[in-house]
Amino acid sequence: MHGTLISGKSAASTLISEIEGVLYSQLSFLPYNGTLNLTHIYDFSLNQPIIINDIVNILDNCDGIELYPCSIGGIKSALIRPLAKNYPASKFEFIAPVSLRDLFSLSNGDSIRISSPNNLWTNELKANVDYIDSFDGVVFDLDGTLVNLPVDWKTVRGAIKELFGPFIDPFSINRDKNDHSILYGLAHKHGIHTELLELLSFHETEGAKKAFPLPLLNGISNLECPIGICTKNSQAAVDEISDRFGLNFNSSITRESTLEDKPHPRPLQKCMEELHISPGNTLFIGNEKTDSETALRAGTNFLRVSQLV
Repeated sequence: MHGTLISGKSAASTLISEIEGVLYSQLSFLPYNGTLNLTHIYDFSLNQPIIINDIVNILDNCDGIELYPCSIGGIKSALIRPLAKNYPASKFEFIAPVSLRDLFSLSNGDSIRISSPNNLWTNELKANVDYIDSFDGVVFDLDGTLVNLPVDWKTVRGAIKELFGPFIDPFSINRDKNDHSILYGLAHKHGIHTELLELLSFHETEGAKKAFPLPLLNGISNLECPIGICTKNSQAAVDEISDRFGLNFNSSITRESTLEDKPHPRPLQKCMEELHISPGNTLFIGNEKTDSETALRAGTNFLRVSQLV
């Protein structure tokens, strides 16, 4: 659905600050102490609301709230409406982990698209890279997000087939080309998992020596929050990139870190555990739909690298 951004009176900030614990229990994120105020909502098609009654607050004539979980530009959000007789039927207020006005540089009169909470793969809103450290932490994908990693994957696939030998086609049973866990499991079964990881690491490290930075890379050193890397690539490739471009990640989750592979949530979850941050107030940035699926399963917010300006 869509709505038009308008100015608010900041009255909802008082309510939000008083019930942030209740909101966190229902939405899994701590809301920014302010709302995005929209009017002229059309195509109103969100799911049934979460009704919370008996909220004690200093606002008059409020018997509770309605919550409609949603997302705006890839950021976890929720429409919040006080259950009050005098509350305008045409006014809609949205909460999120950070100020959506600041993150997306929004102005009154802008048309805003509101998506379902399961749709994080969107890019119609451009995000301010200088504001992303308003999240409790930011986790990055590597290849295609921070750098372009030139690896001849056709050659790599041929080397993998040679590693398995002539009687096993390691790619014949893997229906999802984005999920490599089946390949790793097959290597475990045949006792060549270490050799497989070494083969991949060699080719990726050689690629990392020739990798060129993408625009987002330049802003990482300025972030004032914990940062992590969550990639399907090898630790050696991450180390090479970090050394070349002077990067220092607080957590580095790579192919060797977990048995699971993106879009399974475990790699991203492990990164957040090491950063000591909660999913709902974490931002994951990537360039592929697999990355947005990982974010959804892990419960984080998500921005496509193409959204950042």
